[in-house]
Amino acid sequence: MPKNVVCKKCNNLVNDWCEKVIDSPDQDMQRDCQYFCEKTNADLIRSMDDEELAEFLIDLADDGNLRIREWLKQPAE
Repeated sequence: MPKNVVCKKCNNLVNDWCEKVIDSPDQDMQRDCQYFCEKTNADLIRSMDDEELAEFLIDLADDGNLRIREWLKQPAE
């Protein structure tokens, strides 16, 4: 079982609700959870609203050396 996981980094958290544990956790609190599934950068993009996505794309355009496929698979920061 994972130790000291943070819910906001979990892919099971949808609209401030954990679909696996069926609760609305404090997203910054560390806790033990057997259902923790680390969110990737691709998951983070999928959850962005239009404004967040626009800002992300502007930042991405400024970084010509970014390896997008590798970055998408990395854990979200």
